[in-house]
Amino acid sequence: MALDDEGLIQTCSKSCEKLFGYPAAELLGHHVSLLLPKLEGVALVVRNEVNPRLKYLCHCAIPFLARRRDGRVFAGEVFFNRLHSLQPGLQVIVRNRGMMPS
Repeated sequence: MALDDEGLIQTCSKSCEKLFGYPAAELLGHHVSLLLPKLEGVALVVRNEVNPRLKYLCHCAIPFLARRRDGRVFAGEVFFNRLHSLQPGLQVIVRNRGMMPS
């Protein structure tokens, strides 16, 4: 998925739809914390680059809890890439590491 610098979802792939259980149209314009609650209130971009702390946590493969539309939670590996195109933003890749027990 692609985010703007504020963390609002701009685009969403079919694999993202499948992973989180939302149609893309329902995610557009929502903050990424809808899917990755730990990111609520976190500055994703610092000095025009991915927040160094987030970059570190992703590099260490620290799992982030991710929430599907149906409320189920899974541990996800998260990767952020800075986009330096006409409209700067972030590319976020989430890989499912397994569902968490209820």
